[in-house]
Amino acid sequence: MKKGPARRNTRKAISSPFAAPGKAECERCKHETRFMYTLLSTQQETSIEGILVVDGNQKIISFNRRFAEIWGIPDEVLKSRSDERALSHVISKLKDPEGFMALVQRLYAHRDEKSLDEIELKDDRTLERYSAGMTGPDGEYFGRVWYFRDITRRKRAEWNIRKLNDELMDAVARLKAANRDLEAFAYSVSHDLRTPLRHMLTFMKYLEEEAGAGLGAEARKHLNVVTASAKKMDLLIRSLLAFSKVSRAVPEIIDFSGRELVEEAVNDVREDVPAGRGITWHVGDIPVLRGDRKMLRQVLLNLLENAVKYSRGKEPAVIEVFSRKEGRETVIGVRDNGVGFDMKLKEGLFGVFRRLHSEDEFEGTGIGLANVKSVVLKHGGRVWAESAPGRETIFYFSLPSPETVDAEIRNGGHV
Repeated sequence: MKKGPARRNTRKAISSPFAAPGKAECERCKHETRFMYTLLSTQQETSIEGILVVDGNQKIISFNRRFAEIWGIPDEVLKSRSDERALSHVISKLKDPEGFMALVQRLYAHRDEKSLDEIELKDDRTLERYSAGMTGPDGEYFGRVWYFRDITRRKRAEWNIRKLNDELMDAVARLKAANRDLEAFAYSVSHDLRTPLRHMLTFMKYLEEEAGAGLGAEARKHLNVVTASAKKMDLLIRSLLAFSKVSRAVPEIIDFSGRELVEEAVNDVREDVPAGRGITWHVGDIPVLRGDRKMLRQVLLNLLENAVKYSRGKEPAVIEVFSRKEGRETVIGVRDNGVGFDMKLKEGLFGVFRRLHSEDEFEGTGIGLANVKSVVLKHGGRVWAESAPGRETIFYFSLPSPETVDAEIRNGGHV
């Protein structure tokens, strides 16, 4: 019988899932193992925290260099891998060893429990301690990890901040008390001074009526000077009383139409303008404001009266009230085309008795702008001005916008 040609076996070998891994696979596994070991050891040795790993029998498995540095543990203790010896060395450095040990014993008894606390050392250092159990996916317990971080600098900084805050609060309390005493003193002095001044003015009036035409020109001149000076002092005292009253007042906060308030103030000031004087008034779009309406009306009156006074001599004088939104604030501006002032003199502009022009040029007591500042600060706002000699002047004040305040309330104090 004739044999045919031999058939070639084209079937592929079937690999068994239980077959031993090949050489390439083994090399890859070894490489991954070396990588993971290098990664973990690098992380541990470069950590800013001292790390101690203890097994289920409370024997040291590993620790990093930072742990030995923090606690100053001798090499022979670390080489012994004895948790008891290491713990004994640690306890010798603690201010409260009983509390430290109580937590350690509780954590060893409750393997799943985590803990974060602060411990104080006898050398005045403070460490933050964190501990967590090592449990596998199937619940097998392998031991516990302890982390220690030196937070001494942070604690000292916190202590310094608290000390500075306490000192600041004391200073603020003393300043408030001094201001209250000063306001009470100013009110008392101002009130008590008005009585003798009224007497002076009354008797000088009697003197003028009694003497009549019998007074010589020089005597009448002296009498007029004394009377004018007494009236000026009375005006200053009344201004001081008003300033003291504003300083002690507590704002009654409501929401109201800003435009209506401005128009009301403009109409009041316009009534006192001498007949025949040309003033062009502009009132912009003023939004709803939140504050004490009566106090803020006085702010506008003071600023508008200044604008009328310092624009005297301009034909026509132009006075404008406008507003704009700046971040979390509503800014109100009062602009005039008057004499202006040098911005080098802006320091103390809103102080008591601060004047930028002589009394011969413009009348006044120098308290109006101090009142403006006092009221605006009570509302949590700011005051400032822009000007130049012979050019327009703008006085600004700002108030927290109602929308911003409401948003902060809704978001727990954050916009």
